Amino acid sequence: MSFSPDGQMQTTWHIRVGSTFRKRYVWSTGTPPAPVDLTGWTAEEHIRAKESDAAYLIKLSTADETIKLGADGGIDIELPFEVTATLAGVKKAVVDMELTQTASRFRRNLLGGPVVLYGERTRG
Repeated sequence: MSFSPDGQMQTTWHIRVGSTFRKRYVWSTGTPPAPVDLTGWTAEEHIRAKESDAAYLIKLSTADETIKLGADGGIDIELPFEVTATLAGVKKAVVDMELTQTASRFRRNLLGGPVVLYGERTRG
């Protein structure tokens, strides 16, 4: 795992089209690291074919519960297999996530990077 100069965590997602995708992160800060309580925060994430594309392929959010945030700093992401199936034919994409603290309107672009997609071989 690496970080951009502005502190965004750089990550690569590997998604098998037509399969459930799950990922968990824990946001910690300070010395020693302590989890950030994400109670009252919201998150939104877009997967786009290219960073410059206006349209996204998939939108994830706390509103639709594809992203769940926890008091333990936990960020749980889940894309159901029906959603990843919509990426058939896509080989590469990019993703990034913004978290917003509702009360203060503080926003942090926490993570991002490339998405590598693999085709589905079992079809039924």
